[in-house]
Amino acid sequence: MIARFKFYKNFWTFQILFCLFCMDVVASSQGTQIKILSRSEVNQETIRLGAISEIQSHTWEETKKIGDISIGPAPIFGRIRNIRKIDIIEKLRQNRIDLSNLQIESPEEIKVIRSFVKISKEEIEKNVLSEIKRVGLWDDEYIKIKKVQVGNGVTLPKGSITYQIELSQKYNSKGPVLLPVTIKVGEHFEKEITATVYREIFADVVVTKNSLRRYQTISKNDIHLKKMDMSKISSNIILDCNEVLGKRTKRAIYPKTALRADLVEWPPIIRRNDIVTIIAEIGNLRVTTVGEAQERGRKGERIKVINTDSGEKIYARVVDIKTVRIDF
Repeated sequence: MIARFKFYKNFWTFQILFCLFCMDVVASSQGTQIKILSRSEVNQETIRLGAISEIQSHTWEETKKIGDISIGPAPIFGRIRNIRKIDIIEKLRQNRIDLSNLQIESPEEIKVIRSFVKISKEEIEKNVLSEIKRVGLWDDEYIKIKKVQVGNGVTLPKGSITYQIELSQKYNSKGPVLLPVTIKVGEHFEKEITATVYREIFADVVVTKNSLRRYQTISKNDIHLKKMDMSKISSNIILDCNEVLGKRTKRAIYPKTALRADLVEWPPIIRRNDIVTIIAEIGNLRVTTVGEAQERGRKGERIKVINTDSGEKIYARVVDIKTVRIDF
């Protein structure tokens, strides 16, 4: 019984080895088989035979050698290139492939399309926003991005897509920003687009704490700084408390009002009928006389003054509470 088992075991082993030997002989006798597809999609800039066909050979080296043969440049992504069967055979011959040992199954004309992807407008906007945040273009508590907007989606070749934005100091200005963006695919393809970035720009603004009367002199207890959106306030808003301290209000002002330059003024230091010294200087010559102010005036303002000696009316610039100077 044991002898019979060994006989069967050896018999089946022999049969399997014999079949494998016959299959190898048949494959060798058939040579290499190339089945070229009627329509193929490629992702590289060069069309390789292996990308548009199915290759069967008795060795891996032979399969790779044939598959690596360049048929020509790939079309622009999204476009189609037609290749003739006779041209492929010529490429095989140029690469010293033994045609007598080949079985080629192919249509007379092959269509090759370059693969592509369509990136939507919304996806681009999302990716540009992510890139802005990644590089910290406006990494500031006083600048917030409201939205990013691009015109249209784009069509790109397949591959690894990255976004690159141009960094510049000029983007610190108010209003929407036109941001140049480069979309890269791999190492060789680039597409330039422009994204519009809408931002909220905040600043510390001088705001009243209390109600202020007309002509009230402003003190530290009357004001404080508050962060506000610059797009919602006027251009002549005051950002520094020192610019208003000591000045007076031109009219009554409600609490929580953002102070503007046109709401405050320096109080006059010369009043009507004040006696002042009039100074006139020409070169090294300096003349002084006494005058009477005909109107009130702040430092630096020109007011009407009467020369009390001659009775002449002149205009002079306020220097301090007792002095005016004639401009020449």
